[in-house]
This record gives sequence, C-alpha cells and structure tokens, in this order.
Amino acid sequence: ILAAADLSGLDIDVPHFEFGVTNRTPEFLEKFPLGKIPAFEDNTGFALVEGIAIARHGKSLTTKQNKVRQSN
Repeated sequence: ILAAADLSGLDIDVPHFEFGVTNRTPEFLEKFPLGKIPAFEDNTGFALVEGIAIARHGKSLTTKQNKVRQSN
C-alpha cells in the first residue's frame, strides 16, 4: 500500500501500529469491526480494508485529480 501510494504521488499518514494490539482496540473495531488489516480511513471517514481495495481507491483518487487538472 505504501508503494502504491508513493507511485501515485499520494501522501498518507501511517500512525503507530502494533499488530494484535492496535487492531483490537475499541476505537479500531468501531471503524473496522472485523479487526482486519491493512485498514484505511480517509479524511471524510470513508473506510476500507484489504490491500488491493485500498490501492485501487488510492489510484482512483489520483485519476480524478489528473482529470481535474487536465480540464483547467
């Protein structure tokens, strides 16, 4: 996911994470009820799990940004 974000030019925040601890906290489970990782939440609260889904979402964001730039 980090490589896909870097290749797409996306700047993502990666908070401290401890496997088996962070993904079992009430806060994490409220957003991601199955406790699965990798997990992604954007600044609007949109949340995804599964690496491929997260990478595809990131790619779709850069595609939308490029379309806006090209139309200006």
